[in-house]
Amino acid sequence: PLGSGECYTMTVQENGIYRLDHSFLTRSGISASSVGAISSIRIFGNGGAMLPENIADPRIDGLREIPRFVVDKNGNGTFDPDDYILFFARGPKGWKYNAVSKTFFHWINYYTDSNVYFMTFGGGAGMEMDSLTSVPSANVYQPGDFQGMLYVEEERSNLLSSGRQWYGQLFDSETKTGVYSNLLPGYVPTKPVTYRITVLARSPQSGSFLVQENGENLGSPIFTGGINVSSIEIEYAYQSPIMTFSRTGSLPGDRSVVRLTFDNTGPGARGWLNWLEILYRRRFEAVNDYLHFSSPDTSAVVRY
Repeated sequence: PLGSGECYTMTVQENGIYRLDHSFLTRSGISASSVGAISSIRIFGNGGAMLPENIADPRIDGLREIPRFVVDKNGNGTFDPDDYILFFARGPKGWKYNAVSKTFFHWINYYTDSNVYFMTFGGGAGMEMDSLTSVPSANVYQPGDFQGMLYVEEERSNLLSSGRQWYGQLFDSETKTGVYSNLLPGYVPTKPVTYRITVLARSPQSGSFLVQENGENLGSPIFTGGINVSSIEIEYAYQSPIMTFSRTGSLPGDRSVVRLTFDNTGPGARGWLNWLEILYRRRFEAVNDYLHFSSPDTSAVVRY
């Protein structure tokens, strides 16, 4: 689709609805008069996920066209100052639903911090967004909340200066604690919050990480085993399995304040946070006029 004519790149870091308006064209050095018909604007991209590592796995061939919504205020077909286009773009990180475990797990693209979309114009009409017809039904399911999600994966340290695995905050004898404060918009305090976390430690002695939420212990400390630090034939650091904790109750200001405390007396002991996930029930309340929510895993007719 980009074999002829001009194309322009747009980079995004987050999933969301993006707006192309007159000012965007001006900032990009594009004259609105050169666009021609506003309906000719086309957007292409493949999302921000990594390509499969296994060369035998199926993969996208070429670029997919992205549906977009055209707002032509006066209906004259040209890109006027009050006109704009909306489209949904995906960044290089996000969440994937597992239908077997019925929960979400986060993912990141290890090779980039942004995703690129391509825009062309002046040819045929672009792909319009689909519309869905409401299904009439006497029995509908209307959820009062949905799955809120956030994660912390900071990608600060590459332990061996090699490979794609990066880890978060370093813990040692001088830095024994780490605090991760995150607002939970629309937090429902009467329903349980799930915390998933995995950590690493390098020490000849076993140790632990204590996990707390607003000063309250979340279960028992996470065990970290000792390793032979002089060997080059074993793992460089002990990595814990994914540990899951649950908590129900209010949070001051609807803010999660997770504290990790590293406890290991081995010589030169060090620890790292790999990642932390928090899943909570969230009310249908927009933040800055934006609300991105997941649909419930049900075959019922759902009303929002």
